[in-house]
Amino acid sequence: MLQIPVGSLFSGAVDGMAQGFEMASDCYNVILSNEIDPSAVKTHQLNYSHRIIADDIRKVSVDNYLDVREGVLVGTFPCVEYSLAANIHKKKRESNWKQAYHHAMVQDLFLHFFRYVALIQPEVYLWENSPEVRKFPIVMETFRKLPPYDYYEMELDTKDFRLPQRRKRLFVIGFKRRFTPVSPLYFQEFNRQLTIGDIREENPVIDIPDYVKKRIDGGYRDLPSVKADHDIGNTCVAHYARDRGTTLIYARPGEPNYKGLRPFTNREYARQMGIPDAFQFANATTTNFKHIGNSVSPIVVKALAKMILPYFGEKTA
Repeated sequence: MLQIPVGSLFSGAVDGMAQGFEMASDCYNVILSNEIDPSAVKTHQLNYSHRIIADDIRKVSVDNYLDVREGVLVGTFPCVEYSLAANIHKKKRESNWKQAYHHAMVQDLFLHFFRYVALIQPEVYLWENSPEVRKFPIVMETFRKLPPYDYYEMELDTKDFRLPQRRKRLFVIGFKRRFTPVSPLYFQEFNRQLTIGDIREENPVIDIPDYVKKRIDGGYRDLPSVKADHDIGNTCVAHYARDRGTTLIYARPGEPNYKGLRPFTNREYARQMGIPDAFQFANATTTNFKHIGNSVSPIVVKALAKMILPYFGEKTA
């Protein structure tokens, strides 16, 4: 069987890109990942056997990834500067040069993914980000005009893959040779739409912080968004780590609750992303929520990996 090497950059704790490719076919062989956050590396190492370079990508040579040349290079450079939430903080940076400098460096991290693609020239590259990244023409032009790649943009929603949340993300794919992919929507994991009721844990262990109770009591400007079992969840975000009161669910009989409501558990939040139950989290609850919210849905990536597979020929069948 043909073995297609896969290398991951900006991998995060979950590394949904690597996980999705591994789930798609035994032909894919993830050989290397890169992540700078020690807490994310801790979770990554608990779940994967391949090598991970725990360092700043700006210090990592492309020589480490040369074996990916015949395969797929994937990455999820930080979306903090491209998302809608970024607009909230931009005015503060106008009077804080240190903050402005830091975020300018974050915004330019896409150039390091480009560095790897341009110098290694893998058969296929795939990156993911917030759809708002399209408002940054230099980012898009950098990849759109890069020879010799056939370039595709796909805006995909986790709900289109029947997961119980709406989460739109932009996936950009480059094929080194001429290739016309089919829609990844052909590769569905589930035979029906999942809802909140499908992702609930039995006998959950739940901590309800005081600030969550305060939000339920109307102590903040916004009340929580409350979901029933038949509902679709809100977008999973890293901010849930800091405020679990933003989205709550109705507690079932016997579950810990405050006035009939409770937050999600780590596992329930991960299930909304399509992260398998076998995946283990290595950190405290709050950090785990951040890692889940920052991850890529492996279910969506699995469909993309299946879509890409025919590019590599008959030996993958």
